[in-house]
Amino acid sequence: MLRSILSVKEKEMFKVLGFSDNDIAYMETDLSVIKSYEWAVSKIFMENQTGPAVESLRRCFTAIMRFSINRHTEEFDDLIQL
Repeated sequence: MLRSILSVKEKEMFKVLGFSDNDIAYMETDLSVIKSYEWAVSKIFMENQTGPAVESLRRCFTAIMRFSINRHTEEFDDLIQL
């Protein structure tokens, strides 16, 4: 069985950031994790969003880019505070 590309908490974060169910399904099937996060970072930058979900995205993207915390771990999901 294939593991979902995005965790439940990641999906929740993307929903709060304004991504639709279809957007999230697209992220899960047609985009790499890095591209999904880059898309989200671009969107929040262009829309000048602020708030806890944006800060969660920043923490997650930083962890991914620095290879500092593995995804699909409790430690990574703890970075998401909505």
